[in-house]
Amino acid sequence: MGMGLAEGWWGTVQALDKEDEERQIAGLHLASSLVHDGRYAESEVKCREVRAVQQRMSGPASDLAMDVAQILAHALGCQNKHTEAEEIIREVLAKQRELLGAEHPDTLETLMSLGRILSRQGKLDDGLATFRKLRTVQERVLGA
Repeated sequence: MGMGLAEGWWGTVQALDKEDEERQIAGLHLASSLVHDGRYAESEVKCREVRAVQQRMSGPASDLAMDVAQILAHALGCQNKHTEAEEIIREVLAKQRELLGAEHPDTLETLMSLGRILSRQGKLDDGLATFRKLRTVQERVLGA
């Protein structure tokens, strides 16, 4: 069997200095590949590592920090760690609303993720309200 996508990124991550931006980007791709491969616990570990370094390097509102936070939330949700996943998604959503605006496509995608997480926790009314809010914004923005 050939080398998986995650293993390909692992070599790149190991080859770069820990505080190097390229290593952090490679770490993000590794974490995403691990999620894709269904290796959620491994992705969680890599996300936490990248997130800690990225927050020291660029702060919690950098694009990379927000991207890795979303992957971490996804990995957590896939492990039924929905409470922590919700907290992380809410943090990302607040930063995106502040920096990008409430109608930015990235913000709307994160809002959709929040709706999914709420629904998975059995918070169906909150999840439905989130999806309705998303639909209202999409209709206003897209005219659909």
